[in-house]
Formats: sequence, C-alpha cells, structure tokens
Amino acid sequence: MGQSMLRAVLFDLDGTLADTAQDLCKALNIILKKAGLPEQSFDAFRPIAGDGAGAFVRQGFGIDDNHPDFQRLQEEYLMEYDKCCDNNPQLFDNIDRLIRVLVQNNIRWGIVTNKGKQFTQRVVSKLGFSFPPEIVVCGDTLSVSKPHPKPLLYAAQQLAINPQECAYVGDSLGDIQAANAAGMISILANWGYSMNDTARRNANHIADTPYEVLQKLGFTPFQAA
Repeated sequence: MGQSMLRAVLFDLDGTLADTAQDLCKALNIILKKAGLPEQSFDAFRPIAGDGAGAFVRQGFGIDDNHPDFQRLQEEYLMEYDKCCDNNPQLFDNIDRLIRVLVQNNIRWGIVTNKGKQFTQRVVSKLGFSFPPEIVVCGDTLSVSKPHPKPLLYAAQQLAINPQECAYVGDSLGDIQAANAAGMISILANWGYSMNDTARRNANHIADTPYEVLQKLGFTPFQAA
C-alpha cells in the first residue's frame, strides 16, 4: 500500500502495542493458589497472553470449556485481573515512536482489541501514548469480536475511512483473519505473543519490529528518524 492510499492504521492491544502478560499471569496464579494448586511460571503462559481469560483457565487448570467449573473459574480469573490489569502494562519498544511517525504524517490510528472495555480503558490510560488513539473498539463494543471483521469495519466507519485505506497490525491468527476479511492490509506483529505459522502464511506483511511496520507501509528511514 502506498502512503497516498493509507489513511489509518489500527492495532491490536495485548501483544502488539503493549506487553500486558505480567498482570494477566498474576491473576492466574492468584486463583491457582486459592485452589491449592502450584503457581505457574510467567514464561509458560506468556505465549497465550493474548488469547483471553478462557485460555488461562484452560491451560492453568488443565480443563476445557465443558468442564463444570470452567465458567466459575473464568469469572474468578476476571475478578482478579480487574484488580491488577493496570499494575504493569508496558509499551513494546519503539511503539510510541511508531505512533508519533504515523501522526506526524497525517495517518490516523486506533485500537481494536478483544479485551473488555472495563480493562481496556484502564490499560490504555496507563500506557502514556504521545498521541492518544482516535478510536478504541473493545471486545464488548459490538456483539462479535475478532476474528470477525466487524470490529475493524466499525473502527473504519467511526473514522469515516474506507477499510481499503486502513492497515491492521496484530500478533495473532485472529487478527490476521479479521484484517483480511475486512479488506485491510494485514501486518503480523512478530514481536508479540502468538507464534502461529498460519498467521505468517496469511498476513500481507510480517514485521519483526515496530520500525518494520513503517517500512512495510512505505515510510522511509528519514521519515522514521
């Protein structure tokens, strides 16, 4: 996509803009401890940090969605995460610089996440963006969430921009599927949590660093300096 066609860049939150895994894993270990189970290592759960509360319950307790305790444990997990979700979120290196370059080049930006609004607002407010997002679409903003394309299309609609004039950057297969279905340029954030080969094969571009996102979008090193 040439710069002349690009008007907005949308981003996933967890694992793309921000490293939120520490708080997500902390919530899991709290409910594991309450259940009399051993706490789990941060490294073991970081790869699923962008997959939602259910993924933590499944892996942490070794159960599936049909287990009679699954719903209760998921609710307990979310209650604990609500207490710590904004304790230690960190922007990945050079993310704020990436955002500044986009804004300085008149490219609008926003966030489309599957994270619930009650958590998203608090996390985003802690990240200290030089330029705040113009639009934030959360997992409960609409009746569907990614990989459905509707949240991305809704974000473009709110910005009054055609989806074809947008790029979407995310670190999971669901992110890439949503972007492709929405007709947006899909960019896999290869610094994130999910290492999915199918996502790699289906993404329009793969970026190993935030700076490479700029390159994939046609910005020169001079503009990114």
